[in-house]
Amino acid sequence: FEQVRTRERSGYRAASSPLWPGEQTASIRVVGRAGRTFLVTDGLSDPYDPQMPTHFFEHELGCGCELFVEIAGELGDGEEQAAALHAYEWVLWCVADWEAEKGVVREWVEDYGVVMLEIAGHPSLESWQKANGQLEVAVGLAARDVLGSLALPAGRASLYSVKLLRPDERDHDVELATRGGRDLARRFARRGDFHLNWLARPSVLAEPAAELPAGIEAAWRDAPLPALVTPMPQELILFDPYLNETNAGVGVIGNRADDFIEQLYRQTGGAGAGELVPAAIRYLPLRLPAIAGFVMNIHLYGVRTDEGLESDVEQTALHTRALIIAHEGEDFPAGLQRAAELTSEPAVPTAICASPQVAQRFSELQGYAPVFAAELSEQAIVSSLKEIMRHVMIAIRDAGSQS
Repeated sequence: FEQVRTRERSGYRAASSPLWPGEQTASIRVVGRAGRTFLVTDGLSDPYDPQMPTHFFEHELGCGCELFVEIAGELGDGEEQAAALHAYEWVLWCVADWEAEKGVVREWVEDYGVVMLEIAGHPSLESWQKANGQLEVAVGLAARDVLGSLALPAGRASLYSVKLLRPDERDHDVELATRGGRDLARRFARRGDFHLNWLARPSVLAEPAAELPAGIEAAWRDAPLPALVTPMPQELILFDPYLNETNAGVGVIGNRADDFIEQLYRQTGGAGAGELVPAAIRYLPLRLPAIAGFVMNIHLYGVRTDEGLESDVEQTALHTRALIIAHEGEDFPAGLQRAAELTSEPAVPTAICASPQVAQRFSELQGYAPVFAAELSEQAIVSSLKEIMRHVMIAIRDAGSQS
């Protein structure tokens, strides 16, 4: 099913709401899918109206993003289900109007990964409210089976999740300062609910750890293959001056991409490695020693070139700025060709762990030579990453000399 909900239909504060980029289309779409309910804004990425007294919107993409809340279970016409829908509509309208007024969510999510916001409380969410009566939400948590962006005529608009937080989860975030959102994101991913919402959701900090309801697990098993498992850095090097950290995103593509990621995880022995997130895109964060005063965080995203994963390959090639090809055999699937085409310009450091035939064809399509090329092996896995890291270090040095 699908419904379009305006502020008036949702019973939301229509009179006091700020203008959206395309105010006449401001709405929430409610879509039932795969045992869950998907609420997504429709209008934040509309073209900017030059007559509006605002200055932070992009001309053709509005705020440059849309926001969504995903709820476990399909919401029908029952009284309890209607109350849940109304509550989460309130949450999404609050966050969407905040973004329409401030216009900074996309910038903050790209800089920090997860954004914590305080919104007004709601009578049906009393158990979720903090001592001051307000609610807390996390924006930008990893979504297991939702694309991270929308293709629009004027470009790509980001698509960010909104998750309601328990009061103790917010307190945990405050205790850890700017690292809190990242730690909560890791905990949600480890437990398995990621961005998902439901009114009886236990705190991710509960001791002993609460298990997910069987219905939640079934919904994940039956869901389509995921596209993104964590926000991807938009540039090769991101500096976080508050944490003295440097982040580099590296894509791993090929029919052995998941094996490459898992082998690397085993070879590190867990030293400096974060949780290995199982999904269509295999995600592995590695924390390396400090370079030029900054701790290095390498974010590896591995995606196979199997049929049906083309969108995952495209997302990985577009959002990472260093690339490793991990492929066995002499076949050259469409995913490899697409990855080469998407990284032909501008050039990105590319290491190829594949047969000479595959390496040659890939580099020809890219239009430049790889920084490393060898048959896939345990040694090649380590050597390719080291060579990629060498080029990352060069980029850090160059960036430092220009600052």
